[in-house]
Amino acid sequence: MTPGDIILKCRLEQKMSQEELSEASGISIRTIQRIEKGQVQPRPYTLRTILKALDISVEELEGSSKPATDEKIKLNIFFLSHITVFILPFVYTVFLIIFWKRNNWSEKNDWIGKKILSFHVLWATVSIPLVLVSPFLVGEVAVGKYPVLLLTYLILAVINLSFITFVVLRVKSSRPGFLSYIPVVFR
Repeated sequence: MTPGDIILKCRLEQKMSQEELSEASGISIRTIQRIEKGQVQPRPYTLRTILKALDISVEELEGSSKPATDEKIKLNIFFLSHITVFILPFVYTVFLIIFWKRNNWSEKNDWIGKKILSFHVLWATVSIPLVLVSPFLVGEVAVGKYPVLLLTYLILAVINLSFITFVVLRVKSSRPGFLSYIPVVFR
């Protein structure tokens, strides 16, 4: 949760209007509105003053934002774990599922994770048979000195990593809407 989210939540829990909070803290109503909407990050003095008016300690504020930070770290580990796709796809898939199931996720990140897992399961389901039949499709066992199996797998792994990189960039810019096109395999 952002400081604005916490301020809004505490203000509403105390049944306090923005005007009342403005009077109690000496901070302008417009500044409080901007902070609650997440349009600005409050300066330390402003934040302390608002928290004092709401009777909230800085420690309470930091404690409530910690789970979101921990979850971001876990989500980044989940994203980075896709590099292991080069090892063994099925072992990698099992690893991802176990990692995902062992952690508690917010509703948004749970949806993103399920979509990524679904993409990977679909990718593994298509890529492994494609790699196995690639020599028959090409009609050769090797292209130059490189085995067709290896080349096909590397191309598919790069596609997988490109997708995950694209997802990370879109999620970090808060635009993961395209994930709705991926069917959900996990419920």
